[in-house]
Amino acid sequence: MGFLDNVTKGPVTRKRRTLLYGVHGIGKTTWASKWDNPVFITLEDGSNDLDVTRTQLLTTARDTVAAIKEVIESDYGTLVLDSIDWLEKLIEKDLRSENFNTAFGQGMVEVARRVSAVLTLLDKAVESGKHVVLIGHSHVRTVTQPDGTSWSRYEPKLTKHSCAAVSEWCDEMLFANTVVATQIKAVGMKQVSVGHETGERRLYTVGTPQFEAKHRKAGLQDYYDLSDVVTYISDIS
Repeated sequence: MGFLDNVTKGPVTRKRRTLLYGVHGIGKTTWASKWDNPVFITLEDGSNDLDVTRTQLLTTARDTVAAIKEVIESDYGTLVLDSIDWLEKLIEKDLRSENFNTAFGQGMVEVARRVSAVLTLLDKAVESGKHVVLIGHSHVRTVTQPDGTSWSRYEPKLTKHSCAAVSEWCDEMLFANTVVATQIKAVGMKQVSVGHETGERRLYTVGTPQFEAKHRKAGLQDYYDLSDVVTYISDIS
């Protein structure tokens, strides 16, 4: 019997591997709390003011791995890691305690290797029938093209190799931000563009030069209202 005797066709329904990152205080943790029966693996205190199920504050990568293994064997519907950049900090702390030689970029490579090992473990959570949501912070990085053109954009607040590993792993990389409107005002003899926040918060599924985002699910909108989690989950299911 050959491989072509068992081919399949069409979309395969499975649980999602999602990274949600964005600016501070935008509502990432609240958004993740609306998923199916979530439990938070707590590496920072961002969920303290919310009515969510969470672990105690974990301060080592070893404890984080142990907690993930417990969730895999549990009946929770969604594993929320809060946050992926704090996991990276815990791994960096481990390297310092181990006196790991971080010279010549070896440290970043080792951190990414250990982050990837955690992602592999999170795959087991997906295989067990759970969604996995990684919460992340954002930072602004300058992007320079080979022709010298450069601009600034939002990216997940991770070191280069870890960011590449997480970006490749997730099915959806979602960016959350407020909507800023601009208007032209006269200042003296000049016309200047002035920005102001509209109060609208958006969840972006498609990247632009200003931020990274992606998805693998046909039919998703380019962006959603961040508070409308029900519509997003319906579209992604």
